[in-house]
Amino acid sequence: MTDLPTTAEGLGELAQEGAIALVGAMATGAFRAARDGIGRLFGRLGPARRARAEEQLDEEEGLVVAAGEDERDQARKALAPGWQLRLGRLLEDQPDIEAELRDLIARVQDELPEAQQHWLQTNVARDHGTVLAAQGGNVIQYHAAGKPAPPAPEDGADPQR
Repeated sequence: MTDLPTTAEGLGELAQEGAIALVGAMATGAFRAARDGIGRLFGRLGPARRARAEEQLDEEEGLVVAAGEDERDQARKALAPGWQLRLGRLLEDQPDIEAELRDLIARVQDELPEAQQHWLQTNVARDHGTVLAAQGGNVIQYHAAGKPAPPAPEDGADPQR
């Protein structure tokens, strides 16, 4: 996890990281810690909001468990956007939870089984677009069909200069 700037964009990315860690923990031994931490964060909005968040987490974890081994990743991917929105809204309403959410994400990621610590990233370039993606320290450049890729620099120099 990176230290993102405290901007709307940075908080949106933090909400996304939180959602991914949370749903990644579903149906694993890391779920209890994730559930309790998220419950505490939502508890700042009152005990009823904490109870509602925990109930929703329990229900959605049940969906992941019921999906079975082969479909669990699909179930997790389907649930992540909803939690990203919820966490984003929580960060807007309670910006002082940023550090606590970062700590929770780090703890949950450390407890995840190895299979949940690695994520597939899909990037698509359309309409002569270009995608520059980074994952695990590797930068990948992809050009859409019909648009020639710029020549690779021979001396390691930046091709944009």
